[in-house]
Amino acid sequence: MHHYKLLSSTALAILPACLQAAPITLYFSGTTNAGSPATVSIAAGTGFSGSVTFDPATPNCGCGDSQHRNFFDPLATFHFDIGGGLYNFTTTSVGIEVDHNYGLNFGGGDVVWFWANSSTITGTGQATNPIFVDITSTVLLWRKTGNGIFSTANSINEPPMEVLGNWTFAGIDLSILEGGGNFEHYLLPFSTLSQTPPEGNEIPEPASTVFVFSGLTALVCLGKRRRHSSN
Repeated sequence: MHHYKLLSSTALAILPACLQAAPITLYFSGTTNAGSPATVSIAAGTGFSGSVTFDPATPNCGCGDSQHRNFFDPLATFHFDIGGGLYNFTTTSVGIEVDHNYGLNFGGGDVVWFWANSSTITGTGQATNPIFVDITSTVLLWRKTGNGIFSTANSINEPPMEVLGNWTFAGIDLSILEGGGNFEHYLLPFSTLSQTPPEGNEIPEPASTVFVFSGLTALVCLGKRRRHSSN
């Protein structure tokens, strides 16, 4: 019992969900393409990389209908870096929506997007040409034109989001206020998307501390189950 005292209050808070939560992290990278509109703040060919973490088993909120659902995953987070320090974007609270042939967001079709309810943005470009953040501005976006990739909007990761060939577009839908006033819109397509961390990636992801606590909590649960099975 005394070993359990080593757990932080954060780990204890997520203890009831430790047997259900199974978050995954998708690592992505790519470059801005020549088709991006008005490449003033970000030149075409600028590289970017980042990751998104979420629990694909997160239930929907029950709001909306089978064509559009929201999901509230307290462990969800995403971050990206553009241009090696030009923009460094990290979320602290994430919203998720899935649309099935809904038609009202991002041109319709079947859509998944992650937006930032709050965020931290740094970098050399942020002071003069800041990133604009709203529910449909600066999001991670997966979009399939037309209908058929989903059966409903009731789950997040169906089909697997890392299969880039499934999507008309998968990447960052980015909005910037050039000079603090002139609106710019960029599409940054993923060229790689995988659950395998990039080789040599030794920088902890934003949710790494949460995962440490989650891992400790899972060990506690496993210990409890073993103890009960032996009684």
